[in-house]
Amino acid sequence: MKVLEYWPISKLEPIGGPSGYLYYLSLGLKENNITDIDFLPAKTKTYDKKTKKMLMPFFFPYKIMSALLFPKGNKEIHKYDIVHFHNTHDLFVNRKEIKKFKGKVILTCHSPEPRFLEILHSVSFFERIIFFWAYLFLPQIDKQAFSICDRLVFPCKEALDPYHRWNYFKNKIESSGKIDYVLSGCAKIIAEENIDKYRNSVADKDDFLVCYVGRHNKIKGYDDLKLFASKILASDKKVSFVLCGVGPSRPLDHPKWHEIGWTKESKSYIKASDLFILPNRSTYFDLVLLEVLSQGKIVLISETGGNRFFKTFENVGIFFYNNEHEFMKKFNYIKGLSLEERRCLENANKELFNNMFSTKVFASNYYEYYKTL
Repeated sequence: MKVLEYWPISKLEPIGGPSGYLYYLSLGLKENNITDIDFLPAKTKTYDKKTKKMLMPFFFPYKIMSALLFPKGNKEIHKYDIVHFHNTHDLFVNRKEIKKFKGKVILTCHSPEPRFLEILHSVSFFERIIFFWAYLFLPQIDKQAFSICDRLVFPCKEALDPYHRWNYFKNKIESSGKIDYVLSGCAKIIAEENIDKYRNSVADKDDFLVCYVGRHNKIKGYDDLKLFASKILASDKKVSFVLCGVGPSRPLDHPKWHEIGWTKESKSYIKASDLFILPNRSTYFDLVLLEVLSQGKIVLISETGGNRFFKTFENVGIFFYNNEHEFMKKFNYIKGLSLEERRCLENANKELFNNMFSTKVFASNYYEYYKTL
C-alpha cells in the first residue's frame, strides 16, 4: 500500500489547518515506523511580504480562474494506491488526472465551514464586487471536489455541523454513504518548566487565572467571552484573564484583562492558567482543545460542532455551556473546586489525551483506516 498526502512537506509546521494537522500526522508516522505514506516534495516558489501584499486582492480570483481554465494535474499520483487531498482546490485542479487514476481519492476539508464560504467571508465587499465573475464559480469547485472523491474524512460526526448550512452537502453528500471518521491528534505541547514568570506577569498571587488562545473575532466567540468576563470582573476581584492571539475585535478595557497578542509562548500561558475557555460560536474540530488537554488543563467550552464530541466522556475536566447562564454556573463551579478536585480532573484530561489523541494514536488510526480501503 502506497499513500500520498497531497500537501508539500515544506509546509508542515505546528500551526492551524492542513499544515498543522499533517505535521502532527508526520510525527506519528515516525513514531510508528510507518514508511509507506508520502508527502509532496518541498515547494520552492516563495514571495516576499511586499509582493504578497500586492498580489493579495488578485490571489483568489487568479486561483479560481486558473483552476477552471488551466488545470495542471500531477501525474505522480499514479504511483500511489491512495491519494489524500486536504483542500477542494487541489483535488479540483487534478480532476483530469483523477479520471485516469485507478486508486482511491480521499478528501479532508480543514476549514470550519465550506471552503467557498470561508473565502467569501475573508475578502472585502469591494473585492467580491470587482471580481464577481470569478467568485461566481467558486462554489462549483467545492461541489465537484465533493462529488469526485471516493471518500470524505471528517474527525467526527459532530464536525459536520458547520457544513449543514450548505444545502448541496446536506441534500447530496451527507446521504451518499461516503463519509468516514478518523479522530484528529496532535503532539503534547511543551511549556517552560518555570511558569511563575508568566503567571506573575498577568495575575496576582491568589488570582484564578483564565486563558484564551485564538483569533479575536465573533466566530471564535471572543466577543461572547468579553461579555462574560466583564460581568465576572465586575463582581470578583480574584479573577484575571490572559488572551493570546490577534483579530479585528477590540479588547476589554479592564486592568485584569491582559492581551498578549500573537506569541510563541501561548503554551506557557496555558500551563500557567487554572482554566481554559473555548467559546466558539461555530466550530469544526479545534486542535487547540487537544493541545490544552495534553497539558491536563480544565476546559470550559461551547456546546457546538466538534466540541460536542467530548460530551461522550465522563469524569474528565471538560465542561460545556450553551448560553450565558450556563457559562456563569459552570465557571463558578470550576472556580469553587478544591485543589485536590482540580488535580484529579487535570490528570483525567491528560489520560484522555494520551489514550486517544496523541500523534502515535493519530497516525496508527489513519494507517488502519487506509488499510480498510
